[in-house]
Amino acid sequence: MMTQEPDVYLAVPSTPKRVGTPLPLISVPPTGPPRSSAHEDFYCRQIMLWRRHLDLPEEDITVVGGVPVTTVLRTAFDCAFDEPAHNALAIADAALRLYCRSQPNDHRAYADAEKRARDTWQEWLQRSPHRRGIAQARAVLEAATPLADSPGESVMRWLTLVLGLAAPQVQYRVSDHASMWWLDLCWPEHGIVIEVDGRVKYNTREDAWQEKLRQDAIQAMGWRFIRVTYGEFRDLRALADKILAAFPPGVVASLRPNRVLLRPGTRLESGLCEGSMLGLRRR
Repeated sequence: MMTQEPDVYLAVPSTPKRVGTPLPLISVPPTGPPRSSAHEDFYCRQIMLWRRHLDLPEEDITVVGGVPVTTVLRTAFDCAFDEPAHNALAIADAALRLYCRSQPNDHRAYADAEKRARDTWQEWLQRSPHRRGIAQARAVLEAATPLADSPGESVMRWLTLVLGLAAPQVQYRVSDHASMWWLDLCWPEHGIVIEVDGRVKYNTREDAWQEKLRQDAIQAMGWRFIRVTYGEFRDLRALADKILAAFPPGVVASLRPNRVLLRPGTRLESGLCEGSMLGLRRR
């Protein structure tokens, strides 16, 4: 997930009037992973508990660390309705990756598992035609892929879909006479590549040098690189303009933004929204 709030779906019986599951105190610092805390500190976030009553069969429930929770596919399905779309897509991508155990160079290894997952989601969608958020859920689950390597890649793909661009190829393989590489996101018909990078990718000078050689070789094959850092997600409008500037004017002029993947009442200028969609008032 790209926004900071810790989200978890707990599965509890509907008959008790009070749930005794304790919620941990979590400190979310500006850098580094969230951590449990014995006492409140400056970086502790208030936990909002939103409840949705669903009648789930036993096969949709599993136990993790002694706590009953929804299965990975069920969790991604419910998040597709309730989370902001960029988070929902990152969760659905991660769920598919976990379920399929995919490898980018071994399509047969995950094809059957991916089909089972998608068939399951489709069956659940057919059972929920009037559930709030159904349009977003359909769009998110259709766009999900087990090949996304990081939440950043998922959110970048979400942004391109919001802009109305065709769905990019993910982990697309290219090669020359000596080497083979995979591209994060690309549009082969336009020769455009988007790579989402974080600092951890360049721990040493050798890492940076090898990445330069990789990019030089791929560019020599006619590809155009657009590199995106995580900090650029703070200004979605500027990032969108950067992406669109790489595409032919005719393509950009014909785009139709996909409003289904934007939170109701928001624009790109609103930034990445936090919080469950359950907190929105019904109109």
